[in-house]
Amino acid sequence: MNKEIKRKSYSSEELITFLRQFLIKNGRVPNTRELDSTTCYPSAGVFRRVFGSLRKSFDEAKIDVGQEFRTFYSKDDLIAYLIKFVNEFKKLPTVRDMDKAKGYPSATVFRLKFGSLRKAIEATNIHIPNYYRRTGVSIVSWTHFS
Repeated sequence: MNKEIKRKSYSSEELITFLRQFLIKNGRVPNTRELDSTTCYPSAGVFRRVFGSLRKSFDEAKIDVGQEFRTFYSKDDLIAYLIKFVNEFKKLPTVRDMDKAKGYPSATVFRLKFGSLRKAIEATNIHIPNYYRRTGVSIVSWTHFS
């Protein structure tokens, strides 16, 4: 099934069923990226249109998302995540890196808070080499910081 032929309208009951099926299959709730990138489930936008937000769709489905579904990060939290990423992976993150990294906020969170992932990295005072953006190469020489 191609993404282009996804249905455009679903009832709230159908959407709740999709969420419960995902939970049973994966043992956790889906995030926006997963809903938008798979052909098996409606996109996150569909849930937002019907319920007002993805979080409200979980509430309506009576699915407890607990601490797993954090909706707010401070700038300090996000800077700490970037520093942790650089220390762990020994490179500056790209948007793709942040979107794939388990246990880290997505690149969208950084863009919403700082304007871009690059501006968030600049806020950490980590040196960004000139070639970082132009070539897509993210491996850098950096000094350890506390």
